Amino acid sequence: MTAPSYYHALFTAAGDSMVVRDEAGRAVDCNPAACALLACSREQLLGTTPLDWAPALQPDGRQRLNRQQRCWGACMRVEAVSFDWVNRRLDGASSSRRG
Repeated sequence: MTAPSYYHALFTAAGDSMVVRDEAGRAVDCNPAACALLACSREQLLGTTPLDWAPALQPDGRQRLNRQQRCWGACMRVEAVSFDWVNRRLDGASSSRRG
C-alpha cells in the first residue's frame, strides 16, 4: 500500500469527524464520520464552512462568527488547542463537537 492510499484509508475509516478545508475555510474533503455527525451527504458538505453548520449562538453565548474567529485563531497560533463547538446538523438537531 502506498503512503497516500494508506492515509486515505485511515481518513476514511476514522471514527472521528474530519473535514479538510481550503484557505477560505470551505470544506474540500470530508470523511464518512463528518457526514454522519452533520446528517448530510459528502456533496452537501463540500463547499460549506463551519459557520454554515453552527447555530447563531455557541454555548458560551458568543455569536458563531466571534467564537469561530477566536477558536480558529488559537489553532493557528499554537500546536494544540481544545475547545467546545456546537454544530447544527442539516436535519436541524444540534451536535456537539470538541475541537
